[in-house]
Amino acid sequence: MSEVEKWRESDDALNTKAGKKIYAEKAHRHQANKAVMKKTTVSYKPLFKLLIDKSLKKKDLAEKAEISIATITKMGTVGSHVNTDVLERICVALNCKLDDIIEIVQVSDGEMMSEESAYSESDCLELNPIACKEYGLTRTEQEIVHFIYEQLQYYRDNPPSFMVNQARSDFGSGSYEEAKKSIPTDRFYSLVLNEVIENWGQEGCDFAQKHIPFKTIESGYFEPEDETFGELTMI
Repeated sequence: MSEVEKWRESDDALNTKAGKKIYAEKAHRHQANKAVMKKTTVSYKPLFKLLIDKSLKKKDLAEKAEISIATITKMGTVGSHVNTDVLERICVALNCKLDDIIEIVQVSDGEMMSEESAYSESDCLELNPIACKEYGLTRTEQEIVHFIYEQLQYYRDNPPSFMVNQARSDFGSGSYEEAKKSIPTDRFYSLVLNEVIENWGQEGCDFAQKHIPFKTIESGYFEPEDETFGELTMI
């Protein structure tokens, strides 16, 4: 029996009529299993098509919807999720329905990778190449740097209510605007770092170990000149 079993695994056996049939059945089962492995995920491809149709840039949408560019950039990744408040703001800003900006697609892991790459090519992130080279930033780390820059600006404009209340207590600020302006930028760092680790996992932790000064990032050092908000100075 051992000799028969060895022969069944040999090329001679596979080349017989029965062997070819078995091989074809295995291939068919493999394809069927691949089809079963497909899963549904979120795609924001309709949103980016809509922006092109309306001749709008990410920066334009960010201003209209009062959301950060980092959030819009995140939506360029297939399978990423944003909260419903963001989707509502976008629909109001663009005067459209939810199904105009989002769709549920069925993809396999491989297809997710290829579609994600297509997004990256069509809406690629361009930073200052000299600055990125100086700090040896990988493609992922460039995305993280941009995310931090955008989020710091977002929190400066839209600080969490508990920080505003704390500023009123610490600095004796009266109005909301006064309290907002008195919040030190470094208080936002823990929020941003938590989001980096949540979005990028181990890569986010590895990036934190580089100890790139936040002041360097928030100054717009890595950003193209026409895209910067201007330096956010430490208080």
